[in-house]
Amino acid sequence: MLFMVYLLFSCEKDESEPIPFYTNKILKGITWEVYGKETGLHDDFITCITIDKQNNKWIGTYSNGIAKFDDLGWEIFNTSNSGLPNDSIEEITFDRNGILWIATKKSGLVKFNGSEWVIYKDADFPGLNNKINSIAVDMDNVKWIAYGHFEEGGLVKFDDANWTLFTPENSVLPSTMIDQIHVDKDNRIWAGSHGGLVSIQNGQWTVFNKDNTIMPYNWIWDISSDSQGNIWFGSNAMLYREYFAGTLLRFDGKYWYENKPSESGKTTNRVHSIVTDNWSNIWVATGDLTLEQSFGYQISMFNGQEWFVLSDLDPTFPNTFVLDMVVDQDNVLWIGGIRVGLIKIEMEYE
Repeated sequence: MLFMVYLLFSCEKDESEPIPFYTNKILKGITWEVYGKETGLHDDFITCITIDKQNNKWIGTYSNGIAKFDDLGWEIFNTSNSGLPNDSIEEITFDRNGILWIATKKSGLVKFNGSEWVIYKDADFPGLNNKINSIAVDMDNVKWIAYGHFEEGGLVKFDDANWTLFTPENSVLPSTMIDQIHVDKDNRIWAGSHGGLVSIQNGQWTVFNKDNTIMPYNWIWDISSDSQGNIWFGSNAMLYREYFAGTLLRFDGKYWYENKPSESGKTTNRVHSIVTDNWSNIWVATGDLTLEQSFGYQISMFNGQEWFVLSDLDPTFPNTFVLDMVVDQDNVLWIGGIRVGLIKIEMEYE
């Protein structure tokens, strides 16, 4: 298998070698199940998913609020029975105290402690009524919020008392358009934008882009990290008109690696969503291309040496445009996307 490696500070002499990545997990088969309207979900357009400490699944939907699933039954929260100001949910995540943070569509940021709903709007911080693309919580329980669009937006830091806005005008942030925020096990904040990638640690900001890494594109669409300390980045770049391209990148803290999903011969490189499982395998949802060979929407697993495409393991698997993927405490993969519902996948390894 061909892969590319790049040493960030290549001008410095370094005797160390790149660290091989291999999980030794061979995917033999899958068992899957779809939950939709007929099972009590109420909406088959899933925008986001998160898992709480009790392994409950919390699902944000496009038009019917939030659904909580405990593997036995559903609890629905929407504008008719809760304090939600809008039934269209953009993002959800839990903080260190178990409080749920919810980004609604143009109706502000909401926090829910299990009984009380608190809504933050433009009156609290200008811009919160705009589109919120991502929320992440660091180890100090500080909330990092990506909001805005191509013309206006940035990265917001909220410590439950003070709001701080970072933009390209007052920081090294390369773009107002941030698609994903991720916090790794070392408490580094990673922000993927349409102008490259930013890491923040102990107040120090570092920018990664096409000029100082092997990134072929500056559009970073999704971010994940594994138990081995690797940070993974999915790229989904619109080059011109309706032509999209992308790739999968890994950073081990020193070296950069590129592993294209198309190495499987069954998918494109346009990455929509990524997540690492409890074994550090990386799961990748790829999308269609319009101006070159098309494979449709696919979901694959990469163990460091080999790609496994789910539609190869089961041709009846319902591939869809994936908007979010999470792995629960039992190493079960949960997938949400457009008009297919919530997909549960259990893996069988050799």
